Amino acid sequence: MAEHKRFGASFKMEDPEQAQAWRILSAYPPRQRMAALSHMVCGYRTQQEQLECIRKTILEAFQIQADNCTAHGRAEGIDDDVLGFLSALQQGDDVF
Repeated sequence: MAEHKRFGASFKMEDPEQAQAWRILSAYPPRQRMAALSHMVCGYRTQQEQLECIRKTILEAFQIQADNCTAHGRAEGIDDDVLGFLSALQQGDDVF
């Protein structure tokens, strides 16, 4: 016999995000909602892992470039927008 785990949820319709989540989930037929919810949760996790990998790759690339600029005495030429972008990446802010 398969093992089952229970999960209960209630949505506050006053909260716009929870109301939207309920509308999305309730659009699925009742017997397909668990599969849809599982797909959404796993997809979100995968998306966050991919985003973190992209952030690390960009940070490493900019770190190498910054190290090269510093070695060649050009660090002061880096634009403030680029520095702000890098700072947001380091803090994990959504900049995309």
